[in-house]
Amino acid sequence: MAERGSTSSSLTLQAYTNWKAGNIEVAMMKYAHAAEMGIEVGQLNAAFLLEMGHCGVLDEAKCKALSLRFWKAAARQGNAEATLKVGDFHYYQVIEEEVIKMKMTRLGGEGGGEGRGGVVVNTKMILKKFAQWMLAMKNLGKENEGEREKEKETLTRAYEKAVEFYMKAVELHMPRAMFNLGWCYEWGIGVKKDFPLSKRYYDKAMEASKEASVPVRLALLGLSIHEKFAKLHNLLFGEGVWLDRAIKSKPASPLAAEIRPTPKSTPKPKPKKQKNSKMSNFEMGRLLVKHLLDMTGLLIVLIILMITTILQFRRSLLAKQRREHAHED
Repeated sequence: MAERGSTSSSLTLQAYTNWKAGNIEVAMMKYAHAAEMGIEVGQLNAAFLLEMGHCGVLDEAKCKALSLRFWKAAARQGNAEATLKVGDFHYYQVIEEEVIKMKMTRLGGEGGGEGRGGVVVNTKMILKKFAQWMLAMKNLGKENEGEREKEKETLTRAYEKAVEFYMKAVELHMPRAMFNLGWCYEWGIGVKKDFPLSKRYYDKAMEASKEASVPVRLALLGLSIHEKFAKLHNLLFGEGVWLDRAIKSKPASPLAAEIRPTPKSTPKPKPKKQKNSKMSNFEMGRLLVKHLLDMTGLLIVLIILMITTILQFRRSLLAKQRREHAHED
């Protein structure tokens, strides 16, 4: 009812007029007033201006908290962009606020700021998300075990909350949320790792927005390489594979131990010192492959492949533009 009244229309109109005139702080106050009245337009604009740093007398922490509150209020009214933003806040807020508490290096940039107006994501966003997540995972809890577990739980809860809002945004047909969910399922961020489900969300993002074609194709390429390496790694070193079952001996049955007790009169043999045996060629080769397929090494290879693909794509575009200019001349 508040959005249909003359007061609400007047407030948002005055705010827009001040914003066009360059009076950002006045516009911010008007939008915030409208937001507190439950007006969706006021909530969206006030949240956006606060996120952009127009905080007035508020400090940075309170400014972000108020921005998140307005995004959540708009999300409760079914706004897809606001729902996605709340997910981004939970995803990036941990990377920015908690990382400061952990004395980690912030990579910079606000979560989800790019791509307003329907742009799904760009390649810079892909690499940025990947680098931020890797940095957070690498430096978790270096001080002691207790703090590390606490910080890990904080990150996990935040990522799970982000996934929850991304799923709500997907229900509202938001392409960027589809891409973000594909990323989360690929790397197991906030959810259990699932490559087929990741591909499904990437495909949905490309179907929902033509602008998503290039970043999604790059993501699918990375997903394909990631999945192949993961399968190979699980085949060689995963639990329960045929190689491990062949090497490990079955433990003795506890029932058989009760049936065949050791006689008391039999003295226990003294343990013999085992001689240091040389590592076989097979074991040495397996150890080498294990180091090569280490998760950190795999992620570095993926980054290099993605950057190479982007550079090749850029070169082909530049060559095409040169040919077009040559034909025009």
